[in-house]
Amino acid sequence: MLKKSENEWYYLEQGQYWEGYREYKKAVSAYRQALGINPRNSVANLRMGISLYKLGHYNDALKCFDTAQNSSSVQLEAMYRRSLTLEKLGLYDEAISVLNLILKHDQHNYNAKIAMAACKCGVKEYNESIKYLDDVLRENPCNSWALYTKSRVLGRMNLESQSVFYLKKALEADSVNSMDMSKRGRNLSQGGKHQEAMEWYSRALDIDQKNIDALLGKAQILDMVGFSHKDVFPYLDKILAIDPHHTDTLMTKGLICDRKGMFKKAVEYFEKVLDMDPNNVRALYSKGITLYSLKNAKGARFFCESALLREPNNVMAIGSMIWLLDHEGEYEEALVHCDKALSINPNFVYALSYKGKILLSLKKYTEAISCYDKVLEMDPENRRAAYHLEKAKEKVAKKRPGFGMFR
Repeated sequence: MLKKSENEWYYLEQGQYWEGYREYKKAVSAYRQALGINPRNSVANLRMGISLYKLGHYNDALKCFDTAQNSSSVQLEAMYRRSLTLEKLGLYDEAISVLNLILKHDQHNYNAKIAMAACKCGVKEYNESIKYLDDVLRENPCNSWALYTKSRVLGRMNLESQSVFYLKKALEADSVNSMDMSKRGRNLSQGGKHQEAMEWYSRALDIDQKNIDALLGKAQILDMVGFSHKDVFPYLDKILAIDPHHTDTLMTKGLICDRKGMFKKAVEYFEKVLDMDPNNVRALYSKGITLYSLKNAKGARFFCESALLREPNNVMAIGSMIWLLDHEGEYEEALVHCDKALSINPNFVYALSYKGKILLSLKKYTEAISCYDKVLEMDPENRRAAYHLEKAKEKVAKKRPGFGMFR
């Protein structure tokens, strides 16, 4: 039984993961597997119904909500989702009956009131519809869903000027709400809570499909968690269609192209940034690294040095120079840059780790061990440092007198 329960909730978590990325078909597939183990799982039925609703499969969604509403733990949510689905199917009277039950239980459920207004509009009870919406807007004048619905109802009543007025207010509210949501997404992403961040970015884009911050944030998370560049680039392309000169987007595309081995394309994106801002340090050293991948060592050094000329204390630019010098076998010069980076930021793991690697190449094993010990103090999960530390220890052991005597 334990194994069965674990499998059931494992698939449920997988479904919620895919929902977070708006991959509703994959979410439905995961929920089906959960329900294959336990067809009565109320949460799986509810979540599968929501995903099917998002895909426009309203009749199938309705079946899931019918099952889910029998469980007290998700009953009200399932009833509410059921009412939305009935409204989509044009079954307004049935939806109204469900919403009356919800509002009897919770008279302050404003989502249910807006849904009720939409259904009342569907049966041409326009004045009743407006009453529900005004009740919501008294409490929250910036509720964009209520404003949009009121605009639609007034349009049905042929009150065109009032309809346009509320449409404009809805658009203004949406813009503010979307920016607030993308800000929450950005804060969550910076805190490492990427799946929660995706939810907020997606909600921001549901409201405003041209929200550049949300599009970029979503693209960067998709890239970070391992989605193909083919899944990431459409979001970046949408930004560039809105603003062809958006620097962060051009840089993001360039960096992804570099990582995927599309070096010439990467250079093109970095050059677009530099055409607009010749002093963009990140674009300079990024172009330098990519040129090295194109076997242009001279050009690579020029751009990495150009970055450092502009910002001598930029540790990322110094790190790029360390990488380049190490690959060129210029270890002593690379060490100088490692020490400079660490004098600026003693906790710069990249420079400390590279210093250990360079010392290992110079056969200074004891010093290399000291570097890797410090790296692992700061980053215990650094597998590369752990691997090189063992290599350095082996080298030290081999140099000791008597090593191998009894082998």
